[in-house]
Amino acid sequence: FTIIAASVPAIKLATVKITDAVKGKIVSGNYKSSSVRSVFIVIQFTLAITLIAVTIILNRQISFMKSSALGFNKDNIAVINLDLAFKDPKIANARFASLVEELKNNPHVKAVSVNGEIPTAYWDNYNTFYDPATGKEVQMRQAPADAGYLTTYQIPVIQGKNFDDRLTSSQEHGVLLNRTAINALGWKDAVGKTLRAKGDNTNYTVIGVTEDFNYRDLQGSIEPLIHWYGGKPSINKSYLSISIQPGYVQAIVQHLAQEFKSMPARREFSYEMMSDKVDKQYALFDGLLKISNYVALLTVLIASMGMFGLIALFARQRVKEIGIRKVLGASVAGIVRLLSKEFLMLVGISILVASPAAWYIMNKWLMDFAYRIDVKWWMFAAAGIIAVLIALATISYQAVKAAMANPVKSLRTE
Repeated sequence: FTIIAASVPAIKLATVKITDAVKGKIVSGNYKSSSVRSVFIVIQFTLAITLIAVTIILNRQISFMKSSALGFNKDNIAVINLDLAFKDPKIANARFASLVEELKNNPHVKAVSVNGEIPTAYWDNYNTFYDPATGKEVQMRQAPADAGYLTTYQIPVIQGKNFDDRLTSSQEHGVLLNRTAINALGWKDAVGKTLRAKGDNTNYTVIGVTEDFNYRDLQGSIEPLIHWYGGKPSINKSYLSISIQPGYVQAIVQHLAQEFKSMPARREFSYEMMSDKVDKQYALFDGLLKISNYVALLTVLIASMGMFGLIALFARQRVKEIGIRKVLGASVAGIVRLLSKEFLMLVGISILVASPAAWYIMNKWLMDFAYRIDVKWWMFAAAGIIAVLIALATISYQAVKAAMANPVKSLRTE
C-alpha cells in the first residue's frame, strides 16, 4: 500500500498533457482534493513510524536477552563435541580418561566437565516426580550431571553438596534439584528428602539444591529441574566442557586437537565457545531484526519519495500564490513554513495513529517471552522524531526551492 501511495504523485504528473505541463497547468481531476492527499501521507507515515517503533522495540528485546544474567558462567569455556564416532572406542576411552586428568592438572584450566548435556542443549526429557510423604506431584525436566558440571559453569549450590566422583556407589540414587523444583514441591530444606518418579518405586535422595539458571534461551521460563549423577568422565558422553583462564583458550584447544588425533574417529575434532552457543540461540531473532531494519528503511524511503512528489505537486499548484506573496514581501522562511506546516501536521497525526498500533503489536509479541522488556513511551517518541526529521529533510528541499523561485516567472500564466 505504501508503494501505491508513494506512486500516486508520479502517476498524476505522468498523465498531465504536455501542453498543460509547459503552461504550468497540472491541476486536474479530483486528486486536487486536499483530503485525498492527506490520507495518502498519513497512511504512508503511519506504516513507516509503526515499523520504526517495532524495530526499536525488537532491538531492545534482543539486546536485553543477550545481556541478561544467565545464572551460569559462559565466558572462556570451550565446549568440545565428543560425538566423533571413534573407530576404536575402548582405546579412545582409555586415552580420553588420561587426557581429562591431564586437563585437571593444567594450571590454566579452572574446571572440566564431561557430560551428556550442557546449557543451550538440554534434552526435552520430562518426568513427573512426587513427594512420597505428601503426594505432591511436579513435572520436571531431567538431565545428567557429572561431578565437574556445576563447577565448570559456576552454578551455585545453595543447599547440600555437589556430586563427587569418589562417592559413586553412595550417590547412585542421589539427585540435585534447582530452586524452582523445591519451591514447586513446597520444600524449604530439601537435602535428605526423597522423591519418586511415577511408575517407579525407586527412592531418589536429594543431596543438593542449585540456584536457578537459564539452561535454554530467555524466551522460556526456568522449569523445575532434576539432575542425576552422570558418572565418571567417558568418551561416550556428548560434551567436554573446559573452563580456561583468559588468554590460554587457543593454546589449550590446539593442544586438544593434536591429542584427539591419537584417537582415530570418523568425524573431525571441533569445538565452540559457550558464549557463541548462547548467542546462536538468538540467531532467529537477529535475522528477524535485520529484516525489520530493511523493511523499515524501505518503507521510510518510499514514504519520503511520496512526500517529495506530493509537496512538489502542492508547490506547483500554488505557484501563483507563492509569487504574489513574494511580491508582497513574504520571506523565504515564511513561504517554507506555509508549504511545510500542513505536511508536518499530517506526520503528527501519523504518530498518534502509529504509536498505539505499534504498542499493541509488540505488546502481544512480547507476551510470548518469559523475560521481556517493558515497552516505554520514549520508544514511540524516538520513532516519531525520526519520522519528523525525515519529513523535514524531504519537505525542506522542495519548499526552499519553491520559495526562492523568481516571482515574475511564477506569475506568468501562459
